[in-house]
Amino acid sequence: MEAKGWVRIADDDAVRVGTPRTVRVDKHQIVVFRLPSGSLHAIDNRCPHEGYPLSTGRVEGDVLTCEWHNWKFRLCDGACVLGGEDVRRYPIKVSDGGVWLDVTEPPGEERQPALFKGLLGAFEENDWGQAGRTIVRLRESDASAAAILGFGCDYAAERALYGFDHGLAVSADIAASLGDFDDTPSLPILEALSLMVEPNLRRPVREVGDPISITGPLTGADTTTDASADAGALSDDDWQAIEDRLRAHIEAEELAQAEGLLRGALAAGAGPRQVFRWLTHAATDHFLGYGHAHIYCVKAEELLDFIGWQHADPVLTSLVAEIVYDTREDRLPYMRSFGRAMEAYQGHFATWQVKPQTSAAPDIDAMLAAVLDGSLEDALASVAAELDRGVAPDRVALVLGLAAAERLLRFNASLEHRDDISEGWLSVTHLLTHADAVRESLLRRPSADTLRGLFHSARFIQHSHPCDLPAAERVSLPAGDPAAADAHASASDASAPLGDAARALIDAVRAQAGDAAVAAYQPGMARNAALGRALRRHVISDSANIPIFADHHIKTTLAAQRLTAALYADPLLAERAEHNGRRIERELPLLATIRFVAHPLRERRVARQALVAEDFVSRGATQTRLRGY
Repeated sequence: MEAKGWVRIADDDAVRVGTPRTVRVDKHQIVVFRLPSGSLHAIDNRCPHEGYPLSTGRVEGDVLTCEWHNWKFRLCDGACVLGGEDVRRYPIKVSDGGVWLDVTEPPGEERQPALFKGLLGAFEENDWGQAGRTIVRLRESDASAAAILGFGCDYAAERALYGFDHGLAVSADIAASLGDFDDTPSLPILEALSLMVEPNLRRPVREVGDPISITGPLTGADTTTDASADAGALSDDDWQAIEDRLRAHIEAEELAQAEGLLRGALAAGAGPRQVFRWLTHAATDHFLGYGHAHIYCVKAEELLDFIGWQHADPVLTSLVAEIVYDTREDRLPYMRSFGRAMEAYQGHFATWQVKPQTSAAPDIDAMLAAVLDGSLEDALASVAAELDRGVAPDRVALVLGLAAAERLLRFNASLEHRDDISEGWLSVTHLLTHADAVRESLLRRPSADTLRGLFHSARFIQHSHPCDLPAAERVSLPAGDPAAADAHASASDASAPLGDAARALIDAVRAQAGDAAVAAYQPGMARNAALGRALRRHVISDSANIPIFADHHIKTTLAAQRLTAALYADPLLAERAEHNGRRIERELPLLATIRFVAHPLRERRVARQALVAEDFVSRGATQTRLRGY
């Protein structure tokens, strides 16, 4: 009896030289060639490039050429010698006068190494068609989405020239949205890989500091002698000593030492509880680069939650590099007033309750007025006042998220298309994503140092007021009726069809009709699960062309949805909304983001850069910066 998997497909004398024989066995389309030497070879009949039949190809010696795009394959082993992917070859034999094929599927774990190697090749060739096909094959081999994304994260993190970047950050948001793509599961994975990898294509692996061995108790120099430290032997004081040293290295911009110490701590058993506390504190020692460092600390934790802690070394060393390299904006002249104002609060951080036992309600109207329309001193004082009253810090951050949404809704969209102005849509989206990150870090890693993020956020939002539309031209909020709001709120099934109103909104977003999208918005839509899913699918499905613009579409949308959900979940804010006639303000983050996503972005800026270069080099002029940078 033949071994399981062997199938008789023809009589031996029926397979002739020069006449390929095609057969179908279950799902397999196979072509069999007999060469002049008498040898038999069986391969997939579909070219791995675009599926054209290889049975129509040309054989010269042992090499088959697909005539459609000139890809060439060795028949003896299926290797692609010109083109991209190998073609599958099937074991073949002659027995009892018949030709037999073995169509047994190799175990998935045996196929995966070659597939991951092929995925790496697709990265290096910037061939996202091949990458997409490889992802589907990896999923069919039982590779998890986490394993595939982890592979891409390692590639990007190891090569990112200045450390952790938008692509790595947004992959965490895409990972959280995988369930929205049950019909096309490879789409979000491919999108995440593209956004991570494309900005880092063909870069060499970045050198990082060698791990510094840690043994505890930690005193004196960084270097110790035992490379196999037991995490259980390290006390809280030891972990604190590591944090103090790490922050000192980061402050001194001693990147190799900071990376080495972090890697040593990981080897000694440091986990998320320790590491993200340290890095969040380092990210709030200064206001860093548009708030990126604070945002990225949260995203790195979400990312590692999904892909696994085994990827911590490349991901976190890249995060350390980003924190070290980021612009320390509080050292620039325009932030001197912020530094002076903050001196008055330095003694308060240790006294403010990080986890207040009270349920104090924030004075939302006062905070919004101060942060949106007041002075820098007003904005900072409003945060301090809420903390003095015992308002939970994460609730203060939630009100700042509301203020950031209002500022985004007020943005003067005409600035996006002006060559003489530095600011654009992406500039003001950071207000929302930074406020979201501050809230998340206060929930996950509450500490006196993390409270500084609240003041950074208030200053960031207040400082952006020059980007507002004139008051008379600002978007007016839709009134709506309670019945319609309740109908939208009751649409809790994300897989349900979109209603007419929600479909009209999504159509306006896809058409990049910003004003029409805002006009189509109705109160309650923020709680429509099907609309939320449709928005996530839109921004993760090529809503923008250039990676950094796609990154901002995705991360702003996910941040807005988180903030809106939190605003609805907060009982004190819910009570306020009911007392004010179902005020739509809880939906501002999502409404403002819809306005952003639906507006055309000026993605290619080559012409603009040429004009800026002419002004700078020939006339010594620079772009106007509305916010005084």
